[in-house]
Formats: sequence, structure tokens, C-alpha cells
Amino acid sequence: MGALAEYQKSIGLNPNDSITYNSRGFLKNSQGDYVGALADLDKAITLDPLYAFAYNSRGNTKSNLGDLDGAMADYNHAIMLDPLYAMPFYNRGGLKYRQGDYAGALVEYERSIILDPQFEPAFINRGIVKRRLGNYSEAILDFDHAITLSSKPYLAYGNRGMTKNFMGDIDGAIADMEKALVIDPNDPNGFRSRVAAIYRARSDARLQENDKAGSALDLQRADELERPAPATAPEPPPIIAPQRAPQAPRPANNQAYSPAAGGSSTGRVGRLLT
Repeated sequence: MGALAEYQKSIGLNPNDSITYNSRGFLKNSQGDYVGALADLDKAITLDPLYAFAYNSRGNTKSNLGDLDGAMADYNHAIMLDPLYAMPFYNRGGLKYRQGDYAGALVEYERSIILDPQFEPAFINRGIVKRRLGNYSEAILDFDHAITLSSKPYLAYGNRGMTKNFMGDIDGAIADMEKALVIDPNDPNGFRSRVAAIYRARSDARLQENDKAGSALDLQRADELERPAPATAPEPPPIIAPQRAPQAPRPANNQAYSPAAGGSSTGRVGRLLT
């Protein structure tokens, strides 16, 4: 029996269980069924108007449906209900970034990190915002820390490489982006084409310096990177934060989630910036 069927069976046994509706909505959202997710999350909130996690989940679904104002309202309400819940701050940062409010996005990611200092995507997104604002050295520090938090830091290495390129550290940029491609050869964020362009630029520079051998090697690697991926390569995943397990019951009386107190990281899902 699949997860959706299990949730349906659970709802049949207890039709007033807001947690199951929220969990099923979370799953439907991750599967791209945004309309179905919205219906489940509306039901969860109707059954429990104090359910901060459900407001955050519904905000994610509204964002996916293009209702950015509705998403922001839900994130705001989740924070009002639970000021120590990190994810609504993280998700508000994503919305503000999409709206061009980079300074506002930075504030939201900083709040999210204070509340959940082990959440790698928050460091990656804060680094991307800092890079957008021209704070390259500070962005590098965020990507450095994100690398320590992940067993497969594809995004952290790729973004650190892009930032090093902006800083003029071409060799460092290539090294980091090559590491990213080793970690995830499927390359869902398109670092392959970016590092190929860097190789071509370095090839031209080496040719001007009469380093014909080095120029030829860089050109060869650029050509390799620009070849189409094998037909058997798996389909790249969407550019979102890593999915967490469906959320566990919220604390009794809507007690605020506190990572420092050993609370579970429920609801930790949100978009990664590009």
C-alpha cells in the first residue's frame, strides 16, 4: 500500500485528524499535485486553526501555484503562531528574493539560521543573496559552512565555485565546480555549462600567454563538458531543498519548535535559490 493510500485509510478511521491531512498535503505538494495539496492543507487548518506547520505547508503550495501574496500571508501566520519555527522565515526569504527584495531576503535567512543552524539550504540561500549583493567573501563563508553540513554538498561546491569566478579566482572556481559534478553527475542546477564557459575563457587567456598546451587542455575539457549527457542518465530532480520525512505531530498546545531543545525538524522544505 502506497503512502497516499495509507493516509486515506487513516483519514477514514479518524476524519478529524489534522496531522494526517497536513502530512498528505505535504506529500501531494512534493508530487506536484498542488490543487490536491491545497485542499488537504485547507482541511488541516480548518480542523486545527493553531497548526503552524500546516500554514507553512500551505504557503509552499500557494507559492507553487503562483499565489505569492497568499503564500506570504500563510508564512506570516505560521510565524505569529510559532515565532521559533524556522521554516516560515526561510520560505519568506525565498519569496522576497523572487520579488527583488534582497536585503529583506537576507534578514529572513539570518533569522532562519539562528533558529535552525543545521539546515544547509538556509546557508546556501543566504550565500546566494550575499553574492547577489556583491558580498563575495561573506558568501564564500556561507558556502564553506554548508559544505560541512551535507554529505553530498553539490550545491554548496557549485555556488562557491561561481562566487570564486566572480572574485577572479578562476582555478578555485573550476576546482569547486568540478567537485560539484563529481558529487552529482546529473547536474540538476546546470553547473556543467557554466564551468565549460570558464574553461573556454581560461583557454583563451592561456593562448594569449602563449601557453598552447594549457589552452588546448582547457578547450578539450570544455568540449567534454558540453557533450550531451548519456541517454540513460536519470531525470534531474527539481531545484528544491531536500525533502524531509512527513511531519510528526506538533507539540501539545502548539508549543514552539526549538531545535536547541531537541525538537524534530518537521516541515523543513522550501525552494533553493538559483
